[in-house]
Amino acid sequence: MINLFDILDAADGQLFGEPIAQIFSGFSVNPRTVQPGELYVALKTEQADGHPAMEAAVRAGATGIMCKHPPTFDTSGVTVVMMRDVEGALLRWARYILTKYGTTVIAVAGSNGKSTTGNAIHHVLSGRYPALNGTDSLPGRFGVPLALGKLTNSHQLAVLEFSPLQSGDMDEMFNATLP
Repeated sequence: MINLFDILDAADGQLFGEPIAQIFSGFSVNPRTVQPGELYVALKTEQADGHPAMEAAVRAGATGIMCKHPPTFDTSGVTVVMMRDVEGALLRWARYILTKYGTTVIAVAGSNGKSTTGNAIHHVLSGRYPALNGTDSLPGRFGVPLALGKLTNSHQLAVLEFSPLQSGDMDEMFNATLP
């Protein structure tokens, strides 16, 4: 679960209008797969810019938007958080929430077998500790904070898959989570 005020504190965001939702069920970066109650993150990467899809994400059920540029559509039914650096904000939020909850991170990295290994680790440890299984995350540096969107304060452990896509991703994932 994602708390609006944790995002504002961790990532130095600003509200655009009145907040409607304060708790989000998770993050989404794809307007085609966003689930009702999620916070849509308008990432801008080398491959795509999520800002033009903000309205579609809201129509699909997103109750919040995290963006750099103000929306150009009616946002009266949605919470909008503006960030100078949306991508960096996700990584700062990950570090903040892990510290706040005191969650220990177990990172699984490598060229083959990450998901299988991570699932096995989660299976063994979750019998004794409340653990988040974050091995189904997207590859790249944003996959880790997106997976942590399902983290609650009851999770003592988070098993995360580190799948870098480009140079620097591993360092950013490590710095955000301190596994």
